[in-house]
Amino acid sequence: MGKNVRRRSKRRFIFHDKAKTFQTKIYLVYFYTEESVTLMTDGPFEDVSDAMARMKNLLARGKCAWMVAYNG
Repeated sequence: MGKNVRRRSKRRFIFHDKAKTFQTKIYLVYFYTEESVTLMTDGPFEDVSDAMARMKNLLARGKCAWMVAYNG
């Protein structure tokens, strides 16, 4: 590897609520709409099971969906 290799930084979700910090782990669910094939997000979810349920619901309806964890 050369000198100019960039390291990947940790992904962080920036809260607009001052009570939450960068240490709060959150989950976003990404999915594509059927009509215009637009990338959409749902969340943030603080509970992984809530995010997983939302993702599974979208997948059951035939949508392409996945979860991403931030700040953890």
